Amino acid sequence: MKRIYILCFILITTSIRLFAAQTITLTSPNGGEQWEEGSTQVITWVANGFNNVKIDYSANNGNTWSTIATNVLASDSTYTWTNINVTPSTVARIRVSNAINATISDINNFAFTVYYPPQSITVLSPNNEATLVAGTAHIITWSEVLVTTINIDFSYNDGLSWQSVTQNIPANTGQYSWLVPNYVSSNCIIRIANATNPIVYDTSDSLFSIQAPFIILTSPNGGDSINFPAVTYINWLSNDTAANVNIEYSVDSGQTWTTI
Repeated sequence: MKRIYILCFILITTSIRLFAAQTITLTSPNGGEQWEEGSTQVITWVANGFNNVKIDYSANNGNTWSTIATNVLASDSTYTWTNINVTPSTVARIRVSNAINATISDINNFAFTVYYPPQSITVLSPNNEATLVAGTAHIITWSEVLVTTINIDFSYNDGLSWQSVTQNIPANTGQYSWLVPNYVSSNCIIRIANATNPIVYDTSDSLFSIQAPFIILTSPNGGDSINFPAVTYINWLSNDTAANVNIEYSVDSGQTWTTI
């Protein structure tokens, strides 16, 4: 009997799945940029092999990081960032990374700068007033750029010493009603400063004076003859714009007075 052997070959096919390399390259910012705090900037990158990116900011050259955005589509390749309330820095860094694998990341090759925008305060009044009167109200006015709160100070000796008028008031109101203090002086000045950044300030352009309030009777003022009955005009001068007056007369050289 002949035996026939059938040799069976089983072909096993192994499917090999090729994975694309995961890479990311930050293209902007990449060093040397000057970004104003509060401005809107565009972060760009090129990513391959994954779906989402995470974006971080560092103000200390990468020692610590704060998150800007998570799960941004990697294929977008761009993110618009308004950098409000970030810490200004001359060694700022941006990092973009795989949202689920932070080891795949890139940062800007060289540091860039985030700086505070220029702030300013301008005292508008009192500015070149000849005199203010003690005990009356004066409206202090100013203009400002990018200042949130202010302090107002007063000096009666051309800035040798200062006393507070008010502190931490909103800057955008542009005015403050000030009760002029009883300091009779021709060397007065007002200073308005940013409450959180006092190197930003302004003072009155020139000195102004504070004068004591007065009333001067001009008529009748002695030697006058007044017929009775008759209409008589009583006249006076005063620098006290806030006050009302009482008018009285005396027939016994001021020993007693009767209200007019």
